[in-house]
Amino acid sequence: MSLSRKHFEAIADIIKTSRRNYGGQDVLDTREVLNDLVEFCYSQNAFFDAEKFLARCGGSVGDRLGQTTIFDNLFAEQLEEK
Repeated sequence: MSLSRKHFEAIADIIKTSRRNYGGQDVLDTREVLNDLVEFCYSQNAFFDAEKFLARCGGSVGDRLGQTTIFDNLFAEQLEEK
């Protein structure tokens, strides 16, 4: 499957909504970006492996646990399966 315009727009929206201004500098809230990207990817593919994705990004599922999202149960289940 190739990415469509809607995919690219969704990714751009995730980045846009994660932008913050700290001391006059435009920065991204990395945790928020990763959380939102994980949720988007899972919404597109039920077999999306969040642990592999986050590891590739330099993080881990543990970095995002405790964040309240609709996918917290999914991550808990994925961790239990491993």
